Amino acid sequence: MNVKNKSMKFFSVLLAVVLFISSLNINTVKVEAASKKTIYVIKSVKYYRFEEYYKDKSENKKSVKDLKDSDFKYYQTDTYSYNKKGLITVHNQKSTKGNDKTTYKYKGSKLVSDKIGNQKGKYTYRKGKVSQYKQTYDGSFFLRKYTYDSKGRLKSYKETMTNFEGFGSFKYSYNKKNQVTKFSNKAFGTKKMSYNADGTLKKLIYNKEIYNYDYEKDSNGNVTVVTRTRESEKETMITKRVITYKKLSVPASYVKTINKQQKYVMGDDKDDFTFMN
Repeated sequence: MNVKNKSMKFFSVLLAVVLFISSLNINTVKVEAASKKTIYVIKSVKYYRFEEYYKDKSENKKSVKDLKDSDFKYYQTDTYSYNKKGLITVHNQKSTKGNDKTTYKYKGSKLVSDKIGNQKGKYTYRKGKVSQYKQTYDGSFFLRKYTYDSKGRLKSYKETMTNFEGFGSFKYSYNKKNQVTKFSNKAFGTKKMSYNADGTLKKLIYNKEIYNYDYEKDSNGNVTVVTRTRESEKETMITKRVITYKKLSVPASYVKTINKQQKYVMGDDKDDFTFMN
């Protein structure tokens, strides 16, 4: 009886241990599953343009509402490839003027280098932020140095290149929602931005030129069409971007960085906004 009781007690303890270990494994699986998030990322962007010139102010000017798809002329397609973390690894650009391919490499979520043709770029970090970007090509270089404000937002950058000291500082201003409202440089002038309630760009004023933006979204809330209109006394220029998406399951810890990259891809004036910040 004692032996039997001891055996039953042993197996009861063993079963409890097995169940405990199993519960740990189940919890681990739940944690791993919870650490993943399904998101939509941009797969491709196709660019179209409509342009019309006028002899004088009296001529009727066309607006977005007046145009059909057939009125727009295609000129470029951008496609994007991603790694398992949801970060952009390849950007292919095919246009009526030629093709370009940019590749990106990372260390964790930090972008460390890029390459386009024979141009090689390297990113340097300080306190978790990009402090400089240096690109070398054919024995020449391009260098951009960044500064940040007390809230960690991009404050300004300066550029220098081979045999040229650059155009001085490019400076940023923000609203209470941390949206860029002003981008200025003495040589190139000033850009002022205003936004819609959903955070999309509504209007951009570049010196005396005014650009207005319209959007279409799908059932998931993703912007599928961006139309930009520039009107002047003698010209109407309308560009349209048609955007497609794909669904990815990515580590939740990378979502913030991914969103910044997607904002960059979606945005206008990409030379002004760096997706690694």
